[in-house]
Amino acid sequence: ATNDDGARELTPQQEAAVDLLATGQTITDTAAAVGVSRQTVSGWLHHDFAFQAALNLRQHELWAGLSARLRAMLPKALANLEAALDAGDMRAALA
Repeated sequence: ATNDDGARELTPQQEAAVDLLATGQTITDTAAAVGVSRQTVSGWLHHDFAFQAALNLRQHELWAGLSARLRAMLPKALANLEAALDAGDMRAALA
């Protein structure tokens, strides 16, 4: 099947594999989780352009979310570090 853009839609197994791989699962663990062989997942990764595009997009989405969280935490982390250093906490200074 294709979507409105004319691109091929992924199967439910491929969609699940994209999510697992994007979050750092191995090819072997991903294959076992979605019920296909390791070779099948490897084939998707290396030869299936729709799968590759979906994985790249999912990784980008995850990274963007993590980057936003990190940016939001930065002021608090710096304030805590500054307070520890001002109080003479040498462990914080070394860390």
